[in-house]
Amino acid sequence: MNDSPVAPPVEKEPVLLLGVSYTDLKGQFMTQSNERSKRMNEEWSIDIDSPSVDLVTELVKRKYLNEIDGRDTARCLAVEASGRYETHCVSLQDGSSYLEEKFLFANFNKEGFVKQIKEKWCLNNPNPYTQIILDYFWIPPGWAEEHWTEKFFSTNLPNFASILAPNGCVYLPFQEHTFNMCVKNINKLRKNFSVTFLKKGELDEIALWKHTQDINEDVMQHVYRKKLGQEEEYCILYNFNKIAKDLYTQAALSWLDDIPNTRYIKLRLLSAEELRNVMQLRNTRPFPKTYPGSNLVIPYDGIVIGAEFEEGSKDTKQIEEEKGKVSNKNNVTFRSPNPAN
Repeated sequence: MNDSPVAPPVEKEPVLLLGVSYTDLKGQFMTQSNERSKRMNEEWSIDIDSPSVDLVTELVKRKYLNEIDGRDTARCLAVEASGRYETHCVSLQDGSSYLEEKFLFANFNKEGFVKQIKEKWCLNNPNPYTQIILDYFWIPPGWAEEHWTEKFFSTNLPNFASILAPNGCVYLPFQEHTFNMCVKNINKLRKNFSVTFLKKGELDEIALWKHTQDINEDVMQHVYRKKLGQEEEYCILYNFNKIAKDLYTQAALSWLDDIPNTRYIKLRLLSAEELRNVMQLRNTRPFPKTYPGSNLVIPYDGIVIGAEFEEGSKDTKQIEEEKGKVSNKNNVTFRSPNPAN
């Protein structure tokens, strides 16, 4: 008889995935006719009671599950297969049977969304999430503006601070709409977050991105109908010249040293000590008042903060010269996204 103590179960880190669905695979399977379910189950060597990426792939191949829900669920299972994370998903997807303990049918733009999250998943732990991730896998032209409203950025995004664990992070695709909205709402975001940027080669810290790469490339493209590297299509500033016309946004872009290779916006929850230090910096007003505008975005030790400035007196020529410096420094060339990829 083995009397050695049993190790306690490892507590997994909850991650909140926005715009992602999580299918109840057995429930979806059983929604088919009993006769077909029985026949197909006999033909399979895969256990319907053991969720896996392989099982999802078979369900999609055999038309039990649509490609969108299959792709989302496979990515969630890949994240959970790491043994480190538990996924909680939110979307308005309604084409399948969804796993109640993992999925919330909700609009994350609506006021009161954070309250819904707290009531469903935060009763035992008010600050569970180490990561909140806005999905990047499908952002065709116009999608972000229509589906990620200003209310999300002005209200719900700042309120995510109340459900994040210490040092928890929110990750947003780096593209025109998300960037503009973060700049516009920087005074609200700066109250609790540092705002920095991730380049290609730095995305492994994002659980959803990292473990999406664990799915076979051919399966992703030919079964789920999307290439793995969707960040190369959708996490890019395509309309740089349009964005650069706004001086405040131009100031934010001016210290990004490699715009073409930037892929994600990272909001990290600041500790109480960091917040005190940042507040002290803001109160010192160490930057020249001659810079035009207010609520300018400036970097400080990797932290983007908003600083209050009085109106300055730079003429048009000076402003245009500064815009040119940013464009030349980043040597930006842009192309249109290809929705077929």
